Amino acid sequence: MRAAAKAHGAPKVEVSVDCVAYAPHRFIDVQDWDVDFAVFSFYKVYGPHISALYTRSASLASLSPLVHHFLRLEHSAYKLQPGGPGYELAYATTGAVAYLRSLTPSGDLREAFGAIAQHEQTLVAPLLAFLTHPEQRARGVRVVGEENADLSRVPTISFVVGGQKPIRSQDVVKVFDQKGG
Repeated sequence: MRAAAKAHGAPKVEVSVDCVAYAPHRFIDVQDWDVDFAVFSFYKVYGPHISALYTRSASLASLSPLVHHFLRLEHSAYKLQPGGPGYELAYATTGAVAYLRSLTPSGDLREAFGAIAQHEQTLVAPLLAFLTHPEQRARGVRVVGEENADLSRVPTISFVVGGQKPIRSQDVVKVFDQKGG
């Protein structure tokens, strides 16, 4: 992203990534991505309702403090915390990491997210095969986004049926349940 923006003449580029939808499915590596800011919510990875914000040191230094003027926190992440999270929420985040590490014998987070991705791929493949079948295409079904179940795709699937009046999600679920799906 940074290279693309610079290629289009942007003099200074700061890259911010919202990882909320990505975090439950794939490993987040902010250094590899070369981002200045990244945020996600722990509840998306089986933790409490608290978020985390990564800031590159140079980017953090350029931000104005949100705390009282008499606190000298210019070079600290605390300068963005005018209050503080509840201790129980902050500590509960460690349970999410422990859970994710428990998913593989090695305890490696990259491996854990690899295992999650493999499992999701097996769950998504039959649905995508159904939605992209020629019979469904003839009925006007179109998948929004990637149509394959490889590891480049997270398992959130959206589709539309052309020529049909809108249907409420709960009605779709009801029909699937009635058909044993």
